Parts: sequence; C-alpha cells; structure tokens
Amino acid sequence: PCTGLVVMGGVFAESVDFAGRLAGVVCVGVGLPPPEPERAELQSHFASAGEDGNAVAYQQPAMIKVLQMAGRLLRDPGDRGVLCLVDARFKDAAYSRFF
Repeated sequence: PCTGLVVMGGVFAESVDFAGRLAGVVCVGVGLPPPEPERAELQSHFASAGEDGNAVAYQQPAMIKVLQMAGRLLRDPGDRGVLCLVDARFKDAAYSRFF
C-alpha cells in the first residue's frame, strides 16, 4: 500500500485507478478554482436569483475535486484507508455539507 500525493484536479487525482493499492490520501486545501470573469458572472447570476452564488461558482467545483481525489482511495465497498483533509475550512458548514 502507498499514500497518494497528487495535484488536485490533475489526471492522477481524478481519473487513474489505484484500486486496492492506496492506504491514504492527503488533501491540502479546499481546491477553490481561480477567480475568472466567467466564474464571477456565474456567481453574480445565481446570487441575483436569490441563491448562494459563491457556493455554485466556487465551493461546489472545489468540493467535487476533493471528492474525486478521495474516490481514488475508496473504489469498492470493502476498501479502507485514511483521508487527511488539511485545511480549517473543511470544518466550516459551507464545505462540510458536501460530505
């Protein structure tokens, strides 16, 4: 078994299958996407509709990356391993609600 240290959003974090070979995954940071004009427009659109634009434009995409990375560890119902989330923001309800 090994521990995976990969870049969030990269090919090893999202599409390579390490079935049964990973003992743990370390996730440093929540993986927020960079601020871009399109993302700001998306945030504004949802906020003007009374929804949480920040969640739609930034938090959801970030947590999808985190969950994709965690998915490298747990591929089958019997798989076990350690997922280490290194960022205080994971305790915040805005992020923890995705788990």
